[in-house]
Amino acid sequence: MSTINKLCCPFDKNDLKLTEVAKDVEGKIIEGFLSCKKCRRICPIIKGIPIMNPDEYRELK
Repeated sequence: MSTINKLCCPFDKNDLKLTEVAKDVEGKIIEGFLSCKKCRRICPIIKGIPIMNPDEYRELK
């Protein structure tokens, strides 16, 4: 099982839906986002790393 499937929403602990944007040649996700069905927050995946910081620590860009 992939580590990304074990992640949950850091705010309400619900399951996250994965949307893949780009993979590398080995099939690893390098760009995409995780979205929570309940609170509708989105956590981007940048260079293969999910950015799951609280809202106040995220850049608005």
